[in-house]
Amino acid sequence: MAKLLYADIMAEKCRAELWLNDIPLALVTEPSPYLSVAAHMYVVDGENTLEIVVNPGPEPARARDRSGKSLPENASVHGRLSALDPGQFTDDPKAPALIRADWASGPPGEAPKIVAARSNLGVMFGPWAWQSAPRLTLDAATVAQVEAVLERIRVSLQQGDASVLGRLARPKFEAAARAFPARSLQETLRQFIAVVERNAKTPGWSMLPLDPAKFSFRLVAGGRLIECVNKDWKATIRSIPPPGSIPMYFPMFVGMSGAGFAVYL
Repeated sequence: MAKLLYADIMAEKCRAELWLNDIPLALVTEPSPYLSVAAHMYVVDGENTLEIVVNPGPEPARARDRSGKSLPENASVHGRLSALDPGQFTDDPKAPALIRADWASGPPGEAPKIVAARSNLGVMFGPWAWQSAPRLTLDAATVAQVEAVLERIRVSLQQGDASVLGRLARPKFEAAARAFPARSLQETLRQFIAVVERNAKTPGWSMLPLDPAKFSFRLVAGGRLIECVNKDWKATIRSIPPPGSIPMYFPMFVGMSGAGFAVYL
């Protein structure tokens, strides 16, 4: 499609998380209450569901759990999926909103507050591979398997070897090439390999060791994918930043593909 699809969220005087088709896209908090995310690979043919979670729980795995805390006063959250023309700003009020979900403080209630909006968007990009992945159970054995996959990825990125993630993330790269046809699959893979090799040659480059005590994995996409995220709401796979810098994060949603796990989003 010619239009560019972006999902964005704006929150005032509260924390809020934006979801599209049961996939978390963005968490906003003050003092940075606005975020916009390219949404092509999360949009499905037919009915789509956009959700905002107002004042989610303390960590991703508990985002939707009742907290016992009251909803904030004088607060509001606005989420939308928009269709933009090339060059149009993501927060342009003139951009057509395909779906909107809004919330404003009203009667007292318990956090989190979940507001959902749905719309049938017709034919979009066709079915994605993640939509047909098997449903999972997030038990200790599954977490251990995912941890082993992440460790392989972490070590390979440390060494500048792009082949491990390049193979495991084939569904993700193929989806990106379909969603953004201006860049071929071969070009996407070439750029990915170049970035991995460049990072490994950077003085002081190092990947942070995994710490299971910090994991906050959660099932998403109707139970088909696991978001690999830590309790700080950041991607589990990350670099060790140089002094005065920030880590490089590698967000990943993994699911079963054949006899093993693959990175879908």
